[in-house]
Amino acid sequence: MFKLGVLRLYEVCKILGTHEGNIFARNVQMTNDEKNTALFGSLVLMFQTAAMQQMGKMKNQVTDKIERNMEQAQLSIDMLDMLSVKMKGNLTSEESSYLSNALRELKLNYVDEQAKDQASKKETL
Repeated sequence: MFKLGVLRLYEVCKILGTHEGNIFARNVQMTNDEKNTALFGSLVLMFQTAAMQQMGKMKNQVTDKIERNMEQAQLSIDMLDMLSVKMKGNLTSEESSYLSNALRELKLNYVDEQAKDQASKKETL
C-alpha cells in the first residue's frame, strides 16, 4: 500500500513507469502517453491527498492545521470512484492498480474515521 505522506509526483511516475520518475529533468521529451500517465497519477494523488486531509489524517498544507470534513472526504473518494468506473478498460495495468490501491486505502481510512465518530458518540451518551 502506498504511504501518502512520503509519496511525491516523481514517485508516482516511477510506479506508473514514466521516465523512471525523472519528469523534471531538463531536455527530457515525454511522449503524449507518458505525459498523460504522469497527469493521471497527479490527478489521483491530488484527490487522494485531499481526502486524507479532509479526514484529518494529514495536515492541511495551507492552514498548517489538522482539519476534518467527512462530507468533503466522501466527495473526494466518490470522484476517484467515478474515474475508476468511467475509465475502466482504458487504463494500463499500472494505472488501474495505482487507482484501485488509492481507493482501497481511502475507503479503509474513511471506515476507520466513521468508527471513531460512532465510538465517540456512544461515549458522550
